[in-house]
Amino acid sequence: MPFVIHQNPNSILCAWCPMQTTLLFQKGDAASKLAVSDLNSPAVYIYDVSTGSEEPIATLTTLHTSPVVVMKFNAAVDTVISSDTKGFIEYWSSDDYKHPSGAVKFTMKLDTDLYVLAKAKTAARSLEVSKDGSQFAVFAADGRVRVWRFASGKLRRSYDESLEAAHDLQKSGAEQFVLEDIDFGRRYALDKEIRAAGDRVPASNAVFDESGNFILVPTLLGIKVINLTTSAVSRMIGKPENTERFLRIALWQGLPKKVRSSIFFPCSPLHISN
Repeated sequence: MPFVIHQNPNSILCAWCPMQTTLLFQKGDAASKLAVSDLNSPAVYIYDVSTGSEEPIATLTTLHTSPVVVMKFNAAVDTVISSDTKGFIEYWSSDDYKHPSGAVKFTMKLDTDLYVLAKAKTAARSLEVSKDGSQFAVFAADGRVRVWRFASGKLRRSYDESLEAAHDLQKSGAEQFVLEDIDFGRRYALDKEIRAAGDRVPASNAVFDESGNFILVPTLLGIKVINLTTSAVSRMIGKPENTERFLRIALWQGLPKKVRSSIFFPCSPLHISN
């Protein structure tokens, strides 16, 4: 059965089933490359979408030993971070698809914490990179959010957002996190259904703020805003919204551009410009 990948204004027809995609270019780059992983093999295919060709310009078959479940382009250092179903995390250059030796401070992965997911026998469900490229966060299938420093590959923080941790937090009596028993029971049951559904439900993500000092995590209680320096929960967003379960976050912190507009009054010749 053929599958179609749409990348406006082009589309790519492939005979295999796509799993994850990530764009490998920034504004001003000559080539517009797209990386696509295969649902049923470890292969990652690279396409130049600017040409409209359905033939990949490169096929990466030795990066991983199992299908790649998450990929994210770290534009600050022209490097892709990818992770497979076995929990192995890899870095590779978007130019030559090799180890990005100039972008990292290690030569051997044994000197890093990039094996943490594999050791925990879990896999990434989502991956996000901080704006400056110095950190990345993984929300894993075991309910934990882990934050790495990119250059060293060392784990910076780990936050347990599993159902067991939520249950313990409810029993702790901490006012900031405790819900009414009926409300907690309903949310707990809903989260059990979400976890049981697996890939049929959109995977939760954890996103950095513009400064990289805070991370926003959707949880059973609401959206936690966590200070990465102190690990304290600085704010809880949406805790009273007991009819909603926030799963994914998109954060924009820029300033809107001032647009000149004109106001016309149809019954008057007056024309006012702002």
